[in-house]
Formats: sequence, C-alpha cells, structure tokens
Amino acid sequence: MGANPNANGGLLLKELKMPDFRDYAVKVAEPGSLSTESTRVQGEFIRDVLQANAEAGNFRIFSPDETASNRWNAVFDVTERCSTAEVLPSDEAVGPDGR
Repeated sequence: MGANPNANGGLLLKELKMPDFRDYAVKVAEPGSLSTESTRVQGEFIRDVLQANAEAGNFRIFSPDETASNRWNAVFDVTERCSTAEVLPSDEAVGPDGR
C-alpha cells in the first residue's frame, strides 16, 4: 500500500481545513436544562470538515454500517457511502464517489 502515491502522501499532502471546534459547543443555560447527543453534534462537525475539504478530496471517514447508529447522519448531507458494488434502489446514501 505504501507504494501507492495516494496512500503514501509525500508531495500529495494537502492542508486539512478545519472549522473552529468551539462553534459546535452545546450551550447549556443550567444543568439538566438540555437533552442532546454529543455524537450527533460530532457528526455535524465531521460533515463540515468533509464539506470544507470536498474540492481537495483529502478527508475521508471510515464507518461501515455504523454511521447512522453512531449519530453521524449529518455527513450524508454532503457525501454518500462509497461502494464499488452494484447500488440497489433500496440502498440509502450509497454511491461510487462517497467519502
């Protein structure tokens, strides 16, 4: 795998654009006043990292069949799951170019 220039990096490295993580902080007015899921907020952050780096194509997540159960559903706003197999009509958010 290291012989593949896409896996090896080197001159292909591109700076990763990162949103400010503080923008994703959940504002809690007082203890017990809010019900939220940290992994859902994390999914929004990952979605925005994907979107910010879409043109460079230098960021990819690996979460086979666990993306939704891990509450990262927001990533499907900007990408699909990557599959080189036949895509069936019953498949959700699946395509050959997913990140």
